[in-house]
Amino acid sequence: MKNTSLLFALLLYAGLATSQNSWSIGIDYYPNYSEDKSERLMLVSEKESPKFSNSIGFSLSRQLGQRWLLASGLGYANMGRRYTSNELRWGTQHNGNGGFDPTLPPGEDIEGIVIEYNYDYIELPLKLQYSPITGPWRLYLSGGILLRAFLTERYIIVKGLGDLGEIVARENNVTDINPLALALQSGLGLERTLAGRYHLFLEPRVQLNYFSGQSFGNDFQGKYLSYGAAVGLRLRLGQ
Repeated sequence: MKNTSLLFALLLYAGLATSQNSWSIGIDYYPNYSEDKSERLMLVSEKESPKFSNSIGFSLSRQLGQRWLLASGLGYANMGRRYTSNELRWGTQHNGNGGFDPTLPPGEDIEGIVIEYNYDYIELPLKLQYSPITGPWRLYLSGGILLRAFLTERYIIVKGLGDLGEIVARENNVTDINPLALALQSGLGLERTLAGRYHLFLEPRVQLNYFSGQSFGNDFQGKYLSYGAAVGLRLRLGQ
């Protein structure tokens, strides 16, 4: 009986150890440029440009054989767009009808304006990774979905005043954004294994980000494209 119990304990320990070796934790940083690809953008496309954005998060992944990896985690994601107009705008002497009224109190003349639209989310990724090449250097393909919960909307407005410098203003929650959103992600990465447990990676990736909401009482559907290169580190658990 003792021998049977000892054998069972050894087998259980071996199974747990093997299971633990297949898990890893890590960190993922994804600097990128994001831009608006919504249909409504056709009216102001010449004034829109990509905005620098970034995402960062922690990952939990499970090795599924030599070539497959399943990953999830929790992270923060930022995306948005940039609007630029260099048209001269009158200050408080603008009469509101496209003309200039010198009888109004003078104010600053705005020579240009830049608006950065920012949307912040908490995200839960679910990704699958395939490595056609294994070994210390691994080439892999990655794809998956990201479930997102809306945090906040931020507008950063920079007004150019010529020789007077700039004025920076910030506004929060200008429109009503729906609390849940979805993104699709794909990437092609290169991973290097160090000391058998540490996995450094570089992954150019693309995301399609979908969200919706209301602006001035009208429903809208947002579609943003993000592109950049993620860097990160995974640590395999166990010995």
